[in-house]
Amino acid sequence: MTMLPQDRADDLIQKKLEGLATEAELGELELLLAADSQVALDFAEATRLHASLAAHFQKQYKIDQISQLLNEADPSHAATEANAGDRAGEPAHPAAPAGSTFVPRRGLAEEPRRNSPARRPNPLTPIAGRANWIVAALLVLAAGAAVWFSGGKGDSEEPQLISGIVTVSGNAVRTVPVGALFEVTGREEAVIGLPGGAHLELAATSKAAILRDGQKIVVQLVAGKGQFFAPADQPALRIETPLGSVSAADSRFTLELTTTTTQEILTTESRRSPQLFVTVASGSVTFDRGGVKLTVNAGEEQVFF
Repeated sequence: MTMLPQDRADDLIQKKLEGLATEAELGELELLLAADSQVALDFAEATRLHASLAAHFQKQYKIDQISQLLNEADPSHAATEANAGDRAGEPAHPAAPAGSTFVPRRGLAEEPRRNSPARRPNPLTPIAGRANWIVAALLVLAAGAAVWFSGGKGDSEEPQLISGIVTVSGNAVRTVPVGALFEVTGREEAVIGLPGGAHLELAATSKAAILRDGQKIVVQLVAGKGQFFAPADQPALRIETPLGSVSAADSRFTLELTTTTTQEILTTESRRSPQLFVTVASGSVTFDRGGVKLTVNAGEEQVFF
């Protein structure tokens, strides 16, 4: 049976996200992304959904770990509460609610009771049990947060190509290399995620490079147009252009670098002059050229020569 084009695209996207695609299938997917804007949109949406689901299940896994640790932290706690209910003339509560996956460890809890003399109930046991639970939960949370943070940091230290096609020296690449000039090819924009949560959407034919300045990421816009999204809880995002640098935090803005041709008065030669259009949708950005700074606020547009 021949697979429909859209079904084939969905199948390739799924294999790409699950890490099962072959080199030939990856090449086929890249061609589809370049030729069909709907496939590119579907790929971007699937990538976002895949990342959201991964984060959700990672969080749920940590919650399940804490729940299991709490259930196993003090198995005598449920028995102590049941005995207290019997003494008060009230029905004892079951050790676990209906439908719980927790199975009381009866063998471990009852075996010492048959082979050892009766011990005086310790009135501090419930309090100590609760304290153990709290300490255990805090330890698991701290360990889980450390694992999640270190893992997430490792995954996001390099720029991520979310959608679109970029080339380096004429060759299509699937990851955005740091320190290399790249160009957005095809008809669709390229969406690139940066460490820390910032991302940019570069229009077709745009040329840029992503550099490192110590621990910070710097974007060099060489030509073209892009939308930039800078988060609030990270250091300011900096974009360098031939006319100056633009930095912003908690902002959404557009930069367009163009060139105009002017005729020299005293000669017959023409001169190409760059222009930078800065449009701010939200927040504010700071344009810096040689130490002279100008702030552009939301709803404003400035042109720099």
